[in-house]
This record gives sequence, C-alpha cells and structure tokens, in this order.
Amino acid sequence: MKTFLLSLAGVLPFLSVVSSQGLPDPAALAQMGVEWETSQHASPNSTFYTVPQNFSRDLAPGTLLAVEQATNLSSYLVPSSLTLSRIMYTTTNLNGTIQPASAYVLWPYAPAPWFASSSSSSSSPSFPLVAWAHGTSGLFATCAPSNYKALMYHHFVPFALAKQGIAVVAPDYAGLGVSKTPDGTHIPHEYSASPAQANDLANAVIAARAAFPSYLPSTGPFAVVGHSQGGGVAWAYAQRQLEDPVPGYRGTVAFAPGVQVVEMITKARNGGVGPIQTDTLFGVQRLISAGITAVYPSFNFTGVTPVGYERWNILAKVQGCMPTQGLVFAGLENRDTVTLDFTNDSTTLEFAKRTKVGGKPFKGPLLVLAAENDVSLQPEVLESIVDETCEVLEAGNSTESLEYALYEGVNHFPLISASQAEWMDWVKERLSGEAGSKKRDCDAPPKARCTKRRVKGFRTDVSVQFPLPNFLVTEAEAVWQYGL
Repeated sequence: MKTFLLSLAGVLPFLSVVSSQGLPDPAALAQMGVEWETSQHASPNSTFYTVPQNFSRDLAPGTLLAVEQATNLSSYLVPSSLTLSRIMYTTTNLNGTIQPASAYVLWPYAPAPWFASSSSSSSSPSFPLVAWAHGTSGLFATCAPSNYKALMYHHFVPFALAKQGIAVVAPDYAGLGVSKTPDGTHIPHEYSASPAQANDLANAVIAARAAFPSYLPSTGPFAVVGHSQGGGVAWAYAQRQLEDPVPGYRGTVAFAPGVQVVEMITKARNGGVGPIQTDTLFGVQRLISAGITAVYPSFNFTGVTPVGYERWNILAKVQGCMPTQGLVFAGLENRDTVTLDFTNDSTTLEFAKRTKVGGKPFKGPLLVLAAENDVSLQPEVLESIVDETCEVLEAGNSTESLEYALYEGVNHFPLISASQAEWMDWVKERLSGEAGSKKRDCDAPPKARCTKRRVKGFRTDVSVQFPLPNFLVTEAEAVWQYGL
C-alpha cells in the first residue's frame, strides 16, 4: 500500500487522467511520465548511442568503438568546473556474447593534490579513477544515466568524487543507452545479472584507458563503488577480479547492495523480511522477471501476473524508466502483479545460481555499507550474506578483508550522504596507496579480516529520510518524479 501512496501522490494534480472505473488511466499516466523523463534528458534524440558499423561480435571485450572527447554540457546540470566525455565499447553479457555498451567519464578540474605529484607532467596529468556502478534506472535504452542532465546520482557520488579530483567512469550497462546492433538486433538489459554488469564495469575501465591513455594509465589505481543494483554489481566485480583481474584495482565499496535478490524474495514470501521490504521486493520481482527473460527468452516474464504483464507492456511501449513505472503501476498492490511460484521456477533458480553474489571468495578490500531503515532490503538479511561470505573466506584461509557497517536511522539513498565522510576517505586512502594507515586497518587480524560495526547518527529522529534518490527535500505532490 505504501508504494501505491508514494506513486499516487505524484498523480494528484492530474486526476483528470482517470479510467471509467475512477482509477488513474495507466496509458495516459505512462505518457505523462515519459514526457517528464524526456525533459530530464540532456539530448532527447541523441545519435551518440547509434552503434558504428565497425562493431563485430568477434572483437575483444573492452574494445573502443567510439569516443566523444568533450560532451557539450550546455544541456547538462554538471558543476561548471567539471567536464564530461562519453565512450562506446564492447562488453560481454551473462552468456559471454559480445555486446556494445556506453559509458561516461566525468573529469575533475585537476587531479587530487595527494595524487598530482605522481602525474607525468602538468600539461598531461593522470588521474586516480573510480568505476561507478549506478542503481536501478530502468530497463530500456532511454534509462541511460549518461544521457540524464544530472547523470542520475549527481552530488551523491559522481559529482562528489570528481570535485575531490578523482575521475569517474560509469557504464550505463548493456541495453541502456545502446539498444541495438548495426543490423537491428535488440540488446536487452539483463537486470539483476550482476556478473554481466560487472563485465560492463570492467570493460568500461579498459575502454576508458584506451580512449584516454595519457590521463588514465593502463595500470593506474582505481576503486569500484556501487549502490543498490550497482552495489550488487560492485560486489560482483570484486568476485570477478579474482578470475579476470584488471590492473590497478584497489578495492570496492558497496552501498545497500542488491545481492541474492531471488533469495530475498523467497524470504519475503515466507515472512522473513519486514512488510515494507516485502512490498518493495514484490515490485523488484517484476524487474527480475524481465532480467531473466533477457537471458532466457523462453522464460517470457514468468513471475508476473496477467495484470502485471498488461501494465508492463504499457511501460515498454513508451520505454519508461523508474518514475514512469511508479505511475504505470499506480493503483495496484505489488503482490497482485507477481506470481507466488516465481522462486520455485527452475529457470529462476538457475538464474539465481549463475548470478549469485556474496558467499564467494573475492578480491578485496570490500566495504559494505547498510542502512538500518532501508525500504529496499532488510539489513539483517544483508548481514547474514556478509556472515556467509566471511565463513567462505575463513574456510579458504583468505587474507582479504570485508568490513560491514550498519548506519542507524537512515534509508536506502540517504545512506550514501550519511556515510560520505567514511567512504570518501576509504577510497582516497586506497587510491593514494595509504591504506593501512588508519587504526581500524592496523587492528584487523592477519587472516580473513571480517569486521562488523554500527554507526550511530546525530539527530536521526528529526532528519528527513526520503527513500528516493533526489538529495533535496521534495514536495509530496512531485514524489514520483524523483526516481532519477
């Protein structure tokens, strides 16, 4: 019910858009939503995402296909001292098929002072790098963060990092932005296939280095940071780094990571998570059904009820992203849009097995940050996955470190701002080569260094805890618009 109220709140000024039954007409609302989303695009009809004819599935992953050296920022909302580039490159999906994908590179005004001394020259500086994995934006080409005026996470992560003198490379993920090959073949977004998006992340680093070798050396230091869907991607990248390492890797930060989500939905079905998280997870089940269908077309949205599928087709017709999805599904309980047997389906279970993140060895260090009041996932469930991972590390005599911190009194997106003092320092320490200088590192045991702690906030009883991504306090009637 809460999701319905959040979505419908944004519809109140538009109640002339109703069906004969007195409920908001989903098709009309979809059109309204996508019109607003289009207004947030930097280039509504951008040709950048058209794949050049030099694309071939025989190319190696990380091959550069196109470079936009200096993106025109006149239609973006990027801080004036920063600049932007966009690239197109090859990556691999979950089945190992070569696909084209897009990414942006956000450039600081100058390298961080603690890094500048290592630059080759003032005329051609090199930069420390963060590979940024964004959270759920949607499932269609229109949902690419690189074409949003504020790059979707704006001051939360990419602007914050770049203003500290750190370059940011951020994949849109395959299927977002670039949607078809030169011969017209559709590229679906394999939502929740975190290892596939980890490939997108790794290959974006490789391609960005190829595009800008003077600024991003092939062995220069980089860290990985991700939130929500991207938190799962970041963790999956840490696992990938063991098997297919990219030079220069210094560690991973995962905010509120979406890991083992099918298992979380199973827990929700069995009453193992709170009611708010259960409602959210049922909504996520729709997205995962689309992600599984992208990998296994014969799955054909098993896990979505007829009424859910009808609404999904309305969303797909207009290529709507997360704000529009909230409008399209207004008036429905999330549990009424998904089937009960989804988590018992053999294809679902196979997908979950192939995409499992957590409970596996990884290349660290790994910092996992969780929000006590997260509407999207139960922190106790996430902590159990952390414990499972630590048991694997101990059993394998691993020397990698995993640090878990639970931030009290904060929600899914406010977690990023609440923890900025910690994660920003953590990233800087590792990119600068000073990791281990902090007391918590020195005190860690020599083997599998798994630590857990709680962070108590100041005045969390009176702070505004808005669950959606906009960092400003928003008006209630516009709440649906802040899914970007």
